[in-house]
Amino acid sequence: MKTIGIVGGVGPYAGLDLAKKIFDNTEARHDQEHLDVLLVNSPRLIDDRTAYILAVRDGKVSADPATDPANPGRGIVACIRKLAAAGAEVVGVPCNTAHAPLIFDVVEREVAAQLPGIRLLHLVRETVVAVCAFLPQGGTIGLLATPGTYASGVYQTYVEEVDLCGHYCFFEPDEEGKSRIHDAIYDTSYGIKATSAPVTFRAHRLPDCRGLATPRARSQRYHHGMHGNSSGT
Repeated sequence: MKTIGIVGGVGPYAGLDLAKKIFDNTEARHDQEHLDVLLVNSPRLIDDRTAYILAVRDGKVSADPATDPANPGRGIVACIRKLAAAGAEVVGVPCNTAHAPLIFDVVEREVAAQLPGIRLLHLVRETVVAVCAFLPQGGTIGLLATPGTYASGVYQTYVEEVDLCGHYCFFEPDEEGKSRIHDAIYDTSYGIKATSAPVTFRAHRLPDCRGLATPRARSQRYHHGMHGNSSGT
């Protein structure tokens, strides 16, 4: 049975939430029947993913993200090395924004080259496959996320890859809705990155985007053409 590794700290409770979901979905009658799970929480190694994506989009990063030492993917790889050294064999990164190609391509490439024994899961790809299996007849998919995830178009990219017949309608909030979600995540007085246990009432209320959602046209996503990739708590 493989040992599961979790890259934590992206945001502060994401790793704990994933660990809880693993335990909650494990069929076990005794302690000894649960899975081996390792969690590395080293947030200072991993810079903010949204800030990096938006800086690349706005031309504030001169280096190629594929080789940029400041790319948050470098810190994620450092955490995966810790997990591998502790015995992890399959690793998940519970951060949607980290799966933007300009970040996660670096992670996948370096893990494949340096840690070939690690099976690295792709959160967005697995989520889209699960949603499409749940709604095989098609349906409407809504996305509440960070500005970095929206800017990258990572979810729409993977929906389009599996939705060859156009059965799914993809919705994002309008700019007012996205601003509300950003505040619910990032505000230092009430956002979930600052106050997660429990989540504040204000953060719960702000992302109420009913009436603010708008369909996103297929293939209407950000491309950072200077580096040849498209990029997305």
